Amino acid sequence: MKKTVRITGIGMGTPDSLTKEAIDSLANAQEIIITDTLAKRLNLGIETKAVTTLCKVSEVAGKIMESHFENIVVPVSGDTGFFSLSRTIEKGLKKLKGEVQATPTSVADDIELEYINGISSMQYFFAKTGGSYDDVKIASAHGRNTSMVALASYNKKVFALTGGDQKVHIICKKLADAGLGDVLVTVGENLGSKGERIISASAKEISNLEFENLAVMLIENVHAARPFEMLRDIDFERAKVPMTKEEVRWISAGKLDIRPSDIVYDIGAGTGSVTIEMARKACESTVYAIERNPEATELIRKNMAKTGSYNIELFEGRAPEGMETWPEPDRVFIGGSSGNLRQILESVISKTTRGFIAVINTVTLETLTEAFSVLSELGFKDAEYLSITAAKSQKTGSYNMMIGANPVYIITAKYDASADGSAERE
Repeated sequence: MKKTVRITGIGMGTPDSLTKEAIDSLANAQEIIITDTLAKRLNLGIETKAVTTLCKVSEVAGKIMESHFENIVVPVSGDTGFFSLSRTIEKGLKKLKGEVQATPTSVADDIELEYINGISSMQYFFAKTGGSYDDVKIASAHGRNTSMVALASYNKKVFALTGGDQKVHIICKKLADAGLGDVLVTVGENLGSKGERIISASAKEISNLEFENLAVMLIENVHAARPFEMLRDIDFERAKVPMTKEEVRWISAGKLDIRPSDIVYDIGAGTGSVTIEMARKACESTVYAIERNPEATELIRKNMAKTGSYNIELFEGRAPEGMETWPEPDRVFIGGSSGNLRQILESVISKTTRGFIAVINTVTLETLTEAFSVLSELGFKDAEYLSITAAKSQKTGSYNMMIGANPVYIITAKYDASADGSAERE
């Protein structure tokens, strides 16, 4: 028996937000398989002779497999293509069937999937607020570790689904704590229902309210930083704290090959110039930075505000102490080890399951020699040792002289957490 499974987007779950195609799909179904949570809040007003099967999200695929009906409908909230349960169902079916066909709508010879569009919460929200979403960064924080601080730092508009551990008021508290308390936030809660609420206020003000899971938010930061804009030394405050020169900073960050979603460590953060360079590259994630000098940590905070780079978790202390709670890293930069290079690297290795790329900067031959030994002993691969000396023109009377800076050693190496070398970066 061949089953046709129509995954049907039901918009906000009310009659007014249903498309004609969705109405026909539900009305003509032989069986409707629906999650308990979604069923509780539906008010569709559709007459149907279908058998209704309630289940948990994790059980939907199994219920489809067990069904004796040919025409099955699975309602999903919003639209099937917008952070939808539909992909979870598809993956679950393919896993149970043990095969993946060439076409995305064919799970196996006996199961054919159809997707019926619905009105997404984003479409509904922007229609209600009179805005447009053609220039918006779209994200979901519902059940995900999405860094809303990072997204709000580098995008003028961010629209997000919220819920679970990342409800609206929790996100807004994180924004306020990071220094983004003044950004404008518009919240849509229980959209399409009798309890619909749409309000706008600063992130700091919103953080003092409480919101349910069924909420979306628009964050507007008119001062959003441009993540790929080149930062020069003059863009930072430095006081008496040594700062990594721009040429060295650019090469070091480039060697790390940071992706937007990477978790990055900065150990020995100094003035924060490299920290911020990396934070902009990890523009959808977080840089965890540690610095033992109180004067330097204060400078980092000032430079974060000055450059608009707020996706940095800053710790004051001497590494590796203070790094215990950090998540597993993808990239590690060590600008200062205070004689603890081995302990720092061992601490990072103890956290990793997939491996990481490390860059170590030093200006002393002693640290260079130590790094050579430690990296080899701890099992790092493909170590590269680069010596860079930069010289800049400087006006001297009527002449321009090239003034050289001290040489810097940039060491790049990879740590592979798998025994067989299979944990290489994708």
